[in-house]
Amino acid sequence: MGVSSSPKGNFIVCSHGCISVVPDTMSLSFAAALAGRLAFTSSVVMDTLTRAKPSSRIILHVADCSPAALATYAYLQDRGFNIFVTASNPASHPIPHKGSLSSHNVQLWSQAARAWSPEGADFIFNFEDDPSILDESVERLARRGTLIQVGQRCPSRIRPGQQFRSVGFDRLFSGEDNVLEDALQVTPRRVMTRIAPSTLVFQADALKLAHEKALKHKDLSVLLDFETLPDNLTVHKPGRLRGTQAFDPRASYVIIGGIGGLGVSLAQCLVDGGARHIVLTSRSGNKVRECLLFP
Repeated sequence: MGVSSSPKGNFIVCSHGCISVVPDTMSLSFAAALAGRLAFTSSVVMDTLTRAKPSSRIILHVADCSPAALATYAYLQDRGFNIFVTASNPASHPIPHKGSLSSHNVQLWSQAARAWSPEGADFIFNFEDDPSILDESVERLARRGTLIQVGQRCPSRIRPGQQFRSVGFDRLFSGEDNVLEDALQVTPRRVMTRIAPSTLVFQADALKLAHEKALKHKDLSVLLDFETLPDNLTVHKPGRLRGTQAFDPRASYVIIGGIGGLGVSLAQCLVDGGARHIVLTSRSGNKVRECLLFP
């Protein structure tokens, strides 16, 4: 199982900390649906709430209900915290929370949050990118409260005693620590089941239908099964389905030291994956491969 923010492609290069072996007790489909949510919940939410009291009051701005926001809500519900929820569009978001308000009506939810917890929230998880929502969240934070901002935004000010933490998905899994491996060890199976979404598995030839389902249902994990390919499926090249490109055929790729044995093998891999414009260089410029035969 793994997590990566890589662009589209059949080959994904990521740090060691993004990959972990699927436990024997876990199905492949469950692991695929769980990986991203588990990594975020363990390394951000559970880590933040390590010393939280059962009576802690938490504000959650779910924005447009990303998988990370849905997993955060599920975990807070499982722990039994008192939660105040806002969303970009409460009428259509998939979180079954009674009394959730529109995050964009800052004055309305701020007044409601003040009445809900006059002394302020102990923790706030903000998935919104609007700076006015972030600044007002600081106002609704308790004197010694903690605010977690998902994204690159920073508040205009923070009061003494308050803690602020910015979480970027591109930085979350960039360290040497094995995030998923640690998450599998510290997260109870009950919590994994709670934060995992419902799953639909499609065969590889139903890509269009799978894509439509994924766009329509945010709290649904849509998976493509490439292990059992249909008998009537046309294969353009071994390991690659017609219409897919692991590497952009319009882009140019430069391999430094590319005329050595390893460089040639890498170039062959690029060609097999769809690349059509490859530049091979050598340190000295003198060594030349006379014959580079790519299909």
